[in-house]
Amino acid sequence: MKITLLQKMLKYPTLRNWNNQGLNLDEINTLEKKYNSNKEFPKVLREYLYIAGRQSNLGDIDTGLGYDWMQETAKKELEEIGKIIERPFFVISQLDACTQFGFIYLDDLSEDPIKYNCFAHESYWDEGTNFIEESPNGTLSNFINICLDRAIQEDNFINGN
Repeated sequence: MKITLLQKMLKYPTLRNWNNQGLNLDEINTLEKKYNSNKEFPKVLREYLYIAGRQSNLGDIDTGLGYDWMQETAKKELEEIGKIIERPFFVISQLDACTQFGFIYLDDLSEDPIKYNCFAHESYWDEGTNFIEESPNGTLSNFINICLDRAIQEDNFINGN
């Protein structure tokens, strides 16, 4: 796979004493069949999965117990609070057993869609918080690059650079 959107991530295969481990194309295709009606994911998601879909060296991206677990757990959390996300989506990161999760809409035809945050528990809601909010980081690649910059800083601290 040719990497164009996440080139910077390729330059840092090891950070914070963690190695990126990617999924192969067959594994990515399996996820696409299961979660996107056999259509390709947006380019940036495919690149991320290829580089670090099995294990990521980015501390800000927590995939919990894997992509299947995240998709199922996020939907279960939504069901428990009586909410649904009407559009097809793919969870890319989570916190607190998917009571908070980051996702992209799969029907966004952009190569680099906007990342959204979902607060799937009422304890996160107040007058200023929506159930779903656009990430202040914008696109998924920008979010990944911000996470990468933080991981580089942590790596420099850990290794005394």
